[in-house]
Amino acid sequence: MTGYFASFFKSFLDKRFWELYWGELALVESKDVEGAMVALGKELKKSSPEKENLQKLSLNLAHACKSSIHESWGVDEILQ
Repeated sequence: MTGYFASFFKSFLDKRFWELYWGELALVESKDVEGAMVALGKELKKSSPEKENLQKLSLNLAHACKSSIHESWGVDEILQ
């Protein structure tokens, strides 16, 4: 992506991440989730974040959230 669209899209994604960071992610926040949130936030703050890093860090955050839900909400017990 280049130009206006890329800038608009990055701005939208940045805004949405920080909304989640200060809002909904608190529902599943554990030490692992917190670390993943901070790492992704640092990458997003860079003037030119690398796509591969964003993908890896986003996936790490998703896995940390999933683990947090499984551990704290007892999801595994409900599914069995």
